[in-house]
Amino acid sequence: ARDRGARSVRESRGRSQRGRGAPGRALVPRGRRSRARALRTGSPLETIVDVTNGGLLSFLPEEVTVEVAADVVAGEVRPLEPDPLPADAAVILHAIAAFDLLACDSILESDRIGCVRALASHPLVPSIDVARRLVDRVERRFGPLEGSRP
Repeated sequence: ARDRGARSVRESRGRSQRGRGAPGRALVPRGRRSRARALRTGSPLETIVDVTNGGLLSFLPEEVTVEVAADVVAGEVRPLEPDPLPADAAVILHAIAAFDLLACDSILESDRIGCVRALASHPLVPSIDVARRLVDRVERRFGPLEGSRP
């Protein structure tokens, strides 16, 4: 894999990634102390990180967060270029990234219609009716959103 340079990082929550390096090899992130020690001392570490895409996955917007394998070397986090994804996986990731962007904007603007549209765009939400019911549940728990009801 090719080094993509150091980036700002929000470390993952202990998830693993298969398919990097030798076939069948799983990269399992070590604990927070190991990552902190690697950043502090410069000792090398291979781990999984969440970084701003910035072109790592060319089919996704640059501003979305992606989870990738990375080397921590000399106190810098260096995301590794991921292997190419099958077309069906890329389509699903693109849809989820679009949902994330739509949902964030809608939530920040308290836009009910936008929240319903965002949820309806998610591949795991089967219909606009289900999206409306999900937003209804959120409103019952946290209060109404400002946008008009779709």
